[in-house]
Amino acid sequence: SVAYFVSADDGDDSASGAHQNAPWKTLPHAQAMAREAIHQGKHVTVNLQGTFRLNQTLAFDSRDSGSVWKAAGPGTPAQITASVDIPLKSFQPVDDPRLPTAARGKVISAKLSDVAPGLAVGGGFAGWTYRELDRLEVFAANKTMTLARFPNSGAVVPGSVFVGYATASEGFHVAEPPKSTSQQATRSACSCPLRFGLCPTACMPNGKANAVSWAGAPGAGGMDGRPERWASMGPTPQLAVHGAWRFEWADQMINVAAINLTNRTFVFDEQKSAAVHYWPPQLGAPYYVLDLLQELDTPGEWWLDRASGELFVWPPEGLEVDDSIQLSTALAAPTDLPQETLGASTTATSEPTQHLSATSEPTLVLMDSVTDFDWSGIAIGRSRGVGMILNNCSNV
Repeated sequence: SVAYFVSADDGDDSASGAHQNAPWKTLPHAQAMAREAIHQGKHVTVNLQGTFRLNQTLAFDSRDSGSVWKAAGPGTPAQITASVDIPLKSFQPVDDPRLPTAARGKVISAKLSDVAPGLAVGGGFAGWTYRELDRLEVFAANKTMTLARFPNSGAVVPGSVFVGYATASEGFHVAEPPKSTSQQATRSACSCPLRFGLCPTACMPNGKANAVSWAGAPGAGGMDGRPERWASMGPTPQLAVHGAWRFEWADQMINVAAINLTNRTFVFDEQKSAAVHYWPPQLGAPYYVLDLLQELDTPGEWWLDRASGELFVWPPEGLEVDDSIQLSTALAAPTDLPQETLGASTTATSEPTQHLSATSEPTLVLMDSVTDFDWSGIAIGRSRGVGMILNNCSNV
């Protein structure tokens, strides 16, 4: 058997890699050397130390079978991630008038083009689905930071029966919503007498809905005049709502096309709100709003202006001046996997199936056709996508 050592901090790929004080530096180099030893019939253990930052999927296949990858020792941290470090000192104090009073003098900002050139910010949270994996996430002090939202997680919300959530009215349909967020509607949607001149879902074909009330209508509560305040402070083009609109086990993130001040409603982007067409919001549905600078009011929250690329952060408590903020990055697909791993496969007894691979799902660690493999003590995370996928593997 043979043991190799890899250190992200002080390694060197020209070193021997055979002992802890002469480690290699990169995972691809270590993997290539391990595969060569495995091919020679040796049992290989690869010991990792430090944080390895990847921009491409780390892919294992049958050539890696029978080996051990582990942290170098007890108490020795080993992490594989796809994030970039932005020093806290790269940020500057900011006093944007849209910030809540409590945040003035505490929020800092930086232009991503200056501190992380080339970083793709993705499509953001509006229109979010479980498999939309291009959105930016922000980390600090070993925790995931929260995109600015209201109500805050865990907050008691007057007028709502849910902790951390406001409640919405029954869904209804707005025939002609305003053209953009924060634009006031000038007329009612229709002449239906049941809901402030709006049609409840019962009146609409197929029960479709594209709006809910935040106040005034039955079931709506918890917003406490905030949408009016947001509208008075400036546009909110990125505003989204996240709720369990019909069933508490089925949630959906939806773009807000407009804040309708006349009827005190959120009007959804109909192109990105398919679920509420099939399951119109029910009376008292729990939801929160997010992705707006006007609600960056708590340590550990962040917001990104996707038009300008300016990142706003309220650092979590306990962060030191020499600490950093981490931003997740997108991963490139592996380049050396067998072609059949990366595409569709068909068996004689089944329909064509798509392998879960980095071509369809950005994946930090991908194992395909690996057997008798030990992965121990190595943390994975902070990437845009799946942490680990195993396909056609056994005894891992």
